[in-house]
Amino acid sequence: MATVKGWAIRASATTAIAYVLDLKHDLEKTTGGYLTHSSDPRSGPPEFASETWKRWREDRISQTGQDPKIQAYHFIQSFEPGTVVPEQVFDISKQWADEITQGKYPYVLAVHTDKKHLHAHIVVHPFEKGTGKMWDIFWRNDLGKFRAVSDRICKENGLTVIQPKSKARTYNEWLEDAGDGQQTRIRKLIDYVAPRVTTYEQFKEVFARMNIRIEDGTLPAEANEHLSAFSFTANRVLFGPEKVVGCYSIRMPRTQNYIQIPKECIRWIYHDQVAAITLPIEQEFQTLRFEKDGSIVKGTVGIKEIQEHFQENNYQKRTRQGLRMKLPYGRRFLKTQYIRSDVIGGECSLENVKKRIEENQETDPEMLDFLQTDDLEKIENGRKAIYKNADVKFAKWHRDPWQDRDWYLSYIRDRAETSWQMIEWERAMRKEMKSRPGLMESKEKLQKEIKTVSDLIEQLEKKVAKMEVDLIEHTEGTEPEFVERYIKENLDPLIQTRNHLIQEMGYINKSLMDLDRFEKYEKRKAERKEVVR
Repeated sequence: MATVKGWAIRASATTAIAYVLDLKHDLEKTTGGYLTHSSDPRSGPPEFASETWKRWREDRISQTGQDPKIQAYHFIQSFEPGTVVPEQVFDISKQWADEITQGKYPYVLAVHTDKKHLHAHIVVHPFEKGTGKMWDIFWRNDLGKFRAVSDRICKENGLTVIQPKSKARTYNEWLEDAGDGQQTRIRKLIDYVAPRVTTYEQFKEVFARMNIRIEDGTLPAEANEHLSAFSFTANRVLFGPEKVVGCYSIRMPRTQNYIQIPKECIRWIYHDQVAAITLPIEQEFQTLRFEKDGSIVKGTVGIKEIQEHFQENNYQKRTRQGLRMKLPYGRRFLKTQYIRSDVIGGECSLENVKKRIEENQETDPEMLDFLQTDDLEKIENGRKAIYKNADVKFAKWHRDPWQDRDWYLSYIRDRAETSWQMIEWERAMRKEMKSRPGLMESKEKLQKEIKTVSDLIEQLEKKVAKMEVDLIEHTEGTEPEFVERYIKENLDPLIQTRNHLIQEMGYINKSLMDLDRFEKYEKRKAERKEVVR
């Protein structure tokens, strides 16, 4: 049995050959170089092949002016433990390498015996002998052909062939692990919830408690009664010359009247080509009308007249009709009318959902408890029960919706904590900035003190050196005890003082470096604000 794998070498063919021949460990893996081989006599012994290949490559570059990225090809042919001896591996691998290279491409072969499974390494030169043409290997197709050649040679030598295990899976097998898609989840939830409620409002409330957003194109009758502002959008082409400071002149569609709207009521969207305008209900606005003779007629207009103008010219806000749902953390709303079901009408459209709800006589007790409870734990358990009873399957590698929600809340909490720490750091650093002059003054004083102490230490060290010379020359009046006592009483205290001053200097330098870093941070922050503006 033998398996084959291979890849292209783009780093260094010399390193690959050195590893294959085990030159770094004195040919230990190759049993002293017993089973190594170089296919091209021009390369000399295998250990000299890298130098020859390097010279060939340099010649080719000088001739063509091109340096291909591929330095060599590396193949490994491995055998099952206990089925072959090293000499057999050498013969089989050499026969296999000769056949796949067809004698056109030089190679170096070495059998490694350091593992239980004997295996052969083959490093192939990528350029054809004589022509210099590159060997283009298409691994997806060619590696299968190389393995087929290896299997045939193994059979000819009395070895069995390893049947590779297929890693491919059918689409249905993959779906089992991938879980239900968004449409399938919505269909299962609708099929489970619709027969268990008696009103459409209960149906919407159940999905709201499951963090599933619903849009059905309908608004309550009282929706516009208590609004404090009127909103609409205007294209940039409707904007006229700025006649009043702090206001934009916006032409009413199909008229020549320009309304003066304060800039704070306008928010630009869609790459500053469309403006979202929000006007207070109780406020009146000045209007300007430019006549042909150059005169300007001024007037005022209220929100009621603006609303009536929009309604008369069919500029009413349009809403999407039909039932649409968006799952927790889903990217978009899905139209339920395109979701197939096995119940009435064969689809989950708004009309069919309402028809199914009207057929119910009473609300399911468990569903009623889920709707009436305010206990967060019971709501959480109710969500899990609905997903479980509806047989909604989630992907094995995905979190459940409630886990996604908990993860998102943790993310928001951590981000808020980080922002708070950043604000606290900025506040502390701004306070420290006030102490910068004092730190600079303290640094100058410490530098002077350290220099003074260092000069004294230098003088004392010279004096101690002279005393030690006198001690060596046996000068009268100089004793070892006297020298040691002098050093202990005079030199050592000064050295300790200098070390303490240097430590204090380190603290001041660190504080100044932090302040410099904060100044750079503030500068970059101001530059980003300018770019945004």
